[in-house]
Amino acid sequence: MSSTVTAAPRWEAPWHADTLLRALSALRRTDPRVPDAVFDDLNQVLEEHTPPNELVDVLIERLSSALGHLVRVAIDADPAAAAHQLVARAQELTAVQAGEAPASLGSLRHLAWATHDLLEALVEANHVRLSD
Repeated sequence: MSSTVTAAPRWEAPWHADTLLRALSALRRTDPRVPDAVFDDLNQVLEEHTPPNELVDVLIERLSSALGHLVRVAIDADPAAAAHQLVARAQELTAVQAGEAPASLGSLRHLAWATHDLLEALVEANHVRLSD
């Protein structure tokens, strides 16, 4: 009995490697998960007690980063969101922080409220979820 084995056709990727890497990078940048640490930072800033002065710079940096992430998620979920009042406010605040505005409790609280408001809107629209 003789049998013939034929080779399966060679698989070819539907896109070039650089295209796949760019897509993966974009997915990583706009991960819709929100770490619990963001909520911890918001609680620390917005609760009744003022955070210690030595934490203001650290909290500004972390909330600026979180807010920038939420802006990217909002725009990736809906490009028209770039014109939304919450997103515009968030972009303005993160631009001010990138310009190295003096750290102050007022700046920190503005960042915290903008982060809170945008996060709340994104959760309501099911564009973000909590980290596991």
